[in-house]
Amino acid sequence: MSLPWGKSVVARPFAGGCAPEQRVAALQKLLLETAALLQANPRQLKAYRALTHTYFQPAATQEQAAEQLDMPFSTYRRHLNHGLSYLVAYLWRQEVEINRL
Repeated sequence: MSLPWGKSVVARPFAGGCAPEQRVAALQKLLLETAALLQANPRQLKAYRALTHTYFQPAATQEQAAEQLDMPFSTYRRHLNHGLSYLVAYLWRQEVEINRL
């Protein structure tokens, strides 16, 4: 199913006459705001920190990110995957809900 640009939570800031720099800034803001929701729940804080050290304030390698977070690499990857799954699910729910209106 194709989502109309006018109703899409994710796509709306990127439609139309925005310059590429504005679209990049809008996407970064959206991802940062969504990831920040993980901080509110202490059980999800490690997922937020894994996302931060991987994408928002990245370490040189994922191994270094795990080291900075003081966790084994496999644990870091588990938290990173949880954070990514959360971002995808949250943004998808936003799309589905706004398109129901």
